[in-house]
Amino acid sequence: LQPLSQQLAEQLAARMDALRLDGSLPWLRPDARAQVTVKYEVDSNRGLQPEGVSSIAIVYGHAADVKPSEAEQDLLEKVVKVVLPSLPESVAFTPRSAWRAGASASGASGRRHLESYGGWAPVCAFSGRDGGSLSRCGGLAAAWAAKSLVAGKFCRRCRVQLRYVAGEAQIQVDSYGSARSDAELEELLLRHFDFR
Repeated sequence: LQPLSQQLAEQLAARMDALRLDGSLPWLRPDARAQVTVKYEVDSNRGLQPEGVSSIAIVYGHAADVKPSEAEQDLLEKVVKVVLPSLPESVAFTPRSAWRAGASASGASGRRHLESYGGWAPVCAFSGRDGGSLSRCGGLAAAWAAKSLVAGKFCRRCRVQLRYVAGEAQIQVDSYGSARSDAELEELLLRHFDFR
């Protein structure tokens, strides 16, 4: 249900974390990130089919005693080539300065890429840290609704936008032409989802 770029970025990040935790990459610090860019083509049903990975970018923290060239070779061999045996056109590594405990770049900035599903979903309000805020709840509810429509095979791809006016949820669905009617999808969501 997630875009391929998001799935691959998650696999790269999980691989880095596993190798850090099992001691295979003892110099790697816990604030590594990955971004994957995938080329797509539009098929006859207005769905998107991946053509291939065009680039990977990895930002990593490291121990002060490791050389970036050694770190990048390790990341290429033990992470990138394991997740993606066919290398993309571009693989870029960006070392961060010496990492220190408690210096993670989480918060809203750490979630921007995740909440936009690898850059696919236009987002007007990132969630921040308050789980009870309307923008966070609304954003997560819209993502849940969109994923449910795709999982239920009502459309192949969609974006759900929520707007709250006087406490009432107003909804807009864009299936990018992959469903019979966006209005039908909106009615379906309003009948079966509680967006209060």
